[in-house]
Amino acid sequence: MAGTKMFAIDVAIGVSDKKEINFGLVKTKIEDGVDEWSIDFKYKEKQGNEMKTRVSVTVFLRDESKKKKAEKLAEKQKLPEAKNKLLLGRILDRARELPPGTTDDPQLKSLLEQLV
Repeated sequence: MAGTKMFAIDVAIGVSDKKEINFGLVKTKIEDGVDEWSIDFKYKEKQGNEMKTRVSVTVFLRDESKKKKAEKLAEKQKLPEAKNKLLLGRILDRARELPPGTTDDPQLKSLLEQLV
């Protein structure tokens, strides 16, 4: 079945009482039987009593070497310490700089690709 989701890893990290990151690694099988990998990233901030999404970006991993790295990361189901620091450092900093409603940012996408 085209576009069938094979599995997903989704992690929510509370940066503080008022900020949260959602990081997901998704594998889907596309029509010709090829696996496709994507990274889903959301940066949320508390407004009132709920967390509202400020930035939501999806990165499709097209390069075969990135797909293999994504597969290995999915098997481990844990970000290595250096990658976790990247997520909570440069990636979070970039997301904070972006205006609310951002769905595409080349610099953020490039940083997210470094997680695999």
